[in-house]
Amino acid sequence: MPEEVGLKIIREPVCHIYNNKKFYLAHGDGLGPGEFSYKFLKKLFTSKFLQWMYARIHPNSATGFAHRWSRKSRFSTGNYVPWLGEDKEHLVLHSRKVEMQEHFDFYIYGHRHVPIEMMINPKAKMIYLGDWFVNFSFAEFDGEELRIDYYSS
Repeated sequence: MPEEVGLKIIREPVCHIYNNKKFYLAHGDGLGPGEFSYKFLKKLFTSKFLQWMYARIHPNSATGFAHRWSRKSRFSTGNYVPWLGEDKEHLVLHSRKVEMQEHFDFYIYGHRHVPIEMMINPKAKMIYLGDWFVNFSFAEFDGEELRIDYYSS
């Protein structure tokens, strides 16, 4: 994708300041405690050697494998993991840990596919963006506040 359309892939959290508000932006996969099987799979999928090996498979077989794997994903089966509660959500725990070291006004994550906004503390808000396929949710920043909104046609 970077070579084909100029898309920049960012694998680690990014920090930016917009209108004097400090943002912590991340996809969210593999952050925080737990999710050991996911973290293991992520290491496999990002392995340069395994990517090189995969590229050696005939495109018909590689595409078939990728489609079968994709159909088993949470989105394809409709099996979203519901909100687990503040004390069990990996990204909430991660945000609180980061916040103890450095203050951010807003923490924004994808990955969880459930639109949630909550306060990490009185001065820091965390948002799970949700998704574009089921909830049609996105975040909107008006220069002061960040909130979840929903697309409606």
